Amino acid sequence: MSKHKKISPPEKSFISEGVAQNCRNDGRGRLDYRPFFIQTGVISQANGSARVTLACTTVVVGVKAELGGPTPESPDKGIVNVHVSRWDNVGKEDDISSLRYLVQGMCSRLDRKLLCLRQGKNCWILYVDVVIFHEDGNLQDAVSMCTRAAIFDTRIPRVTIIQSQESKDDYELELNDDPNVALTLSVHEFPVTVTFTKIGENQIVDATMEEELCMSSRVIVGVNINGNICHVQKEFGSLSYLALQQVISASRKLGSTLLKQMDSQLQNQKKSVDVVPNLFFN
Repeated sequence: MSKHKKISPPEKSFISEGVAQNCRNDGRGRLDYRPFFIQTGVISQANGSARVTLACTTVVVGVKAELGGPTPESPDKGIVNVHVSRWDNVGKEDDISSLRYLVQGMCSRLDRKLLCLRQGKNCWILYVDVVIFHEDGNLQDAVSMCTRAAIFDTRIPRVTIIQSQESKDDYELELNDDPNVALTLSVHEFPVTVTFTKIGENQIVDATMEEELCMSSRVIVGVNINGNICHVQKEFGSLSYLALQQVISASRKLGSTLLKQMDSQLQNQKKSVDVVPNLFFN
């Protein structure tokens, strides 16, 4: 949410009254999303990438895969590192930290054992780089959709381990860059978030920036394609147990609808090259 934009008391009252009557400023009901559009393959030098536009909120995510070594704590798993930033570097660190925590939680649903090549020796390290280009409300859901789309788009080279005939401890890793045989990552268990914002006595989804300036609480719920709740994050404000149960129940239905719309767009994607500036993985 922009920390520089302000709203007058009459504007806040007008927005709150519209929400109470289930008719928001842009004509939506309380549980309606704005149209969103997904484009994958927007960064040519990345292993996977996507751009999501939710109204005027625009997010780009790039995924880069590099060979490295696993951690001693997880010798049979690959590593996922997350970085979140703003294109204009404006905004509080708390906002960035919250989004980083969100993406890390989502990426924890990946099967990192698929990224391990030799236990305790070699693995793939995924760098998930999130950049916010423009904010018009509901960054959380836009970031979650874009991250899932970028993971869907990711292609990791197949690796052949060539053992030395002289010593069992000597070996080479041979990479196959053919995209037709590349390793892909399943997003079946990968959630998308549904963010509920409370204005007055009512909860809404996909809040605009102006609506966010009127909110008294916000809850982020992660839902996967099976309708399972994977993540619940209350950022601030109070929420009764009954209200939380209502939010979670609505999240299952809304999350399922969002995921079906997302997957429909993803299945029809065509690769594009050099669509966004060269700011990733320099």
